[in-house]
Amino acid sequence: HLGTWQHYQDVPYITKDSLPASPATRAAIDAFLVFFKERILGKLTNVIIAQYPEMAATMQLVTEYIRSFPHIQEAFRERPALDLGPLFTCAAVSVGGSDRTHLDWMDDPNLLAWVIPIGEFSGSLICLPQLRCKYRVRPGDVFGLASRRLAHRAELPVSGRRVVVTLFTDRTLV
Repeated sequence: HLGTWQHYQDVPYITKDSLPASPATRAAIDAFLVFFKERILGKLTNVIIAQYPEMAATMQLVTEYIRSFPHIQEAFRERPALDLGPLFTCAAVSVGGSDRTHLDWMDDPNLLAWVIPIGEFSGSLICLPQLRCKYRVRPGDVFGLASRRLAHRAELPVSGRRVVVTLFTDRTLV
């Protein structure tokens, strides 16, 4: 998990995964986040603001709250890549994705999580068992869902390698 959340704390903090001891690993994380922000996050932000203005307003308030803390401001000055923009605070990054049906209990129940598969792969589905639906996903697709309310899983790709980035808002911040 990269970015900021407030799991079991009184104030938001930079996630442990964002703070590896190795300078090379930090540089790799920052390069990935900069690439992701430049290629995907800006466009997604604009779509959410245009299509979901009430949700965007809530997300912006959460981001402003996080940015109001001096220790977060300092962390963002030292590593600007960790600031995920005006709407997002945390990104879960995984190779392959979760192939077990689950709910994301730490996500806010009234906001959508945004799932973005990247890489070179084929034959991948996002499954929503409660709705009895499966959706084909391709690299670069964006899939929004109420991840705390709607059980979901990702079927592993038939071929290739998939990295899944899930943008979400920690429920303790809202």
